[in-house]
Amino acid sequence: MTETTQLSLEEHILDRTQIRDKISNPRFNVGYVALDILKEAGFDIRETSYRKLEAIIIRAQETITPQETYTKTEALAWFRLMRYSRMAIT
Repeated sequence: MTETTQLSLEEHILDRTQIRDKISNPRFNVGYVALDILKEAGFDIRETSYRKLEAIIIRAQETITPQETYTKTEALAWFRLMRYSRMAIT
């Protein structure tokens, strides 16, 4: 199985692919696409929103040990760590 490299935030912002085509494409980060959808729906989504999400993603990548699968308990533990620690970006 070949691994697909996701676009960086800068590449994502510059990319002009239609949102409907981004949704199922593994090159696009689902978080950035969610912000695209909210922005298109009229919500106040700015570049700072993408930057905050990028910071959270980077911090998570530095903190979470990748595994093929996680148990529900492990997934909830990582979520709690991110939500309740200083990992959250304000």
